[in-house]
Amino acid sequence: MNNMTEFVFKHRETLPNPDECDFSSEELWKALAWFYSIPYFTRVWVIQEVNAYRERTAHCGYETIPWDLVEIVAGYIIMETDFSKRWGFSKTNVWWAATTTKLKRPENWLSMLYLASNYGCLDARDVIYGLRGLMRFSKGAELLTPDYGKTFLKVYRDSVEAALVNFENTDVLLYLAGVESLSWIPAWNVSMLFRNPFRFGNRVPWKPAGDSKAVWSIDKKNNILSVDGFIADTIKISQPCNEMYFGTTMLSL
Repeated sequence: MNNMTEFVFKHRETLPNPDECDFSSEELWKALAWFYSIPYFTRVWVIQEVNAYRERTAHCGYETIPWDLVEIVAGYIIMETDFSKRWGFSKTNVWWAATTTKLKRPENWLSMLYLASNYGCLDARDVIYGLRGLMRFSKGAELLTPDYGKTFLKVYRDSVEAALVNFENTDVLLYLAGVESLSWIPAWNVSMLFRNPFRFGNRVPWKPAGDSKAVWSIDKKNNILSVDGFIADTIKISQPCNEMYFGTTMLSL
């Protein structure tokens, strides 16, 4: 199974609460809270380490345990919010442990960078380069060939260009928070956990802009992105909307 956490979530209605199990004890939950507090789970490089092999084993002291069990227990714990808070798991790194294999070679590597923004690294360039081996490209792969002679800003700029080339759309710009030093380059090293642009669910099967594709160019000397696209109409009025009205659908522009 690719994601043990998804398995737990899918069967959550038939599973007992963790502290209702026969094996439940204060000693057990305190030990697990200590285990999931280890900073290892929050590092970007762990994503590649865990997803590089089919058989993964975690070592802690003299003990070894299959990574799948580390993940499924983490998913089981975060499934019950009250339990998680009561035993202090909400202050640990259990979410990271449960999420790591969700990042395994996704079709859209932008979603991987989105989740990875919540992990840490000493070098901001490693959010890109540390995950390069997990990215799938149809074209534009050469733009993200690791080059530590570049500044992290240039690496992030290259990620925008690579996304424009590979996906042939401007989805990468949806990951902007509006506070970046350059308004068109996402800050992949700043947590995006609560601003996922695709959190509303699946796309609708039609596109307001038809089959037209944006025409873009990057002035690398002045760090300017220029985009021309299909104009459907002029926006005459705009107003905030309650997210609940979006349901499980989003437009593909």
